[in-house]
Amino acid sequence: MMILLSVLFHSIATVLLKIGAMHMSTISIFALLTNYYYFGSIFFLFLQAITWQKALNKYALNVAYLFTTLYYPITMINGILIFGETPVWNNYLGILLIIAGLLINVRSISNKL
Repeated sequence: MMILLSVLFHSIATVLLKIGAMHMSTISIFALLTNYYYFGSIFFLFLQAITWQKALNKYALNVAYLFTTLYYPITMINGILIFGETPVWNNYLGILLIIAGLLINVRSISNKL
């Protein structure tokens, strides 16, 4: 559960960073300090770090890290649904390979979960 929360928090932070970047006309320290999307992103990265540490207390690193690959399909879905991005066929193929790799690895470590 903590692993999935960690991935979710990381994905939310990425969306907020993208929105923050879209609202900036120039990049400067002042622009960053006055952009509440960036502060929201930092907050979710903080939550991600806490949940990741909790996950690492429960699972071996090689087991926990497998699930961070879910970040890629979630990010692509966010890009489509939130930003109207249009992936091409190789993006979909890459996501399928990531999910297949995750499933293969989960089957081999299912006794460790």
